[in-house]
Amino acid sequence: MNDSTTAFRAREQLRKLLGIFSPHSPKRTKEFLGLMFFGIQAARDTLISEIAGALREDRPAAHAAVVVGRA
Repeated sequence: MNDSTTAFRAREQLRKLLGIFSPHSPKRTKEFLGLMFFGIQAARDTLISEIAGALREDRPAAHAAVVVGRA
């Protein structure tokens, strides 16, 4: 199985999980939870700086940590 197939399956499983935990939550909350779950899984750590680094966003890690922490 290639990386894109694995990533697709992981995203689909994450969407199902979010549907169970927050079926009536606003879209922004679901996006936040999705990023957090994905970041925790990718970083294999719960530190915000590690999660932000695992998300590989275009902004600096310190800024991403602040944004993730606020959402």
